[in-house]
Amino acid sequence: MILATILIDLLTYDEIKTVLGFDIDHSFLTFKKEAVKYGYQVGKISMKEKRVTFNKLTEGLK
Repeated sequence: MILATILIDLLTYDEIKTVLGFDIDHSFLTFKKEAVKYGYQVGKISMKEKRVTFNKLTEGLK
């Protein structure tokens, strides 16, 4: 099985806070790998722009 990714969303830190109910901090970098369990991949994290790109993992062609 080959996994492909598609850009799903670009969220600001404030938007992430709205979804999660709390601020994210540098520890987010440690736990970003856990998103794969839920079918997502954390893409680019811009500390300067305070934005995070999320990608949806999909099963690609064999």
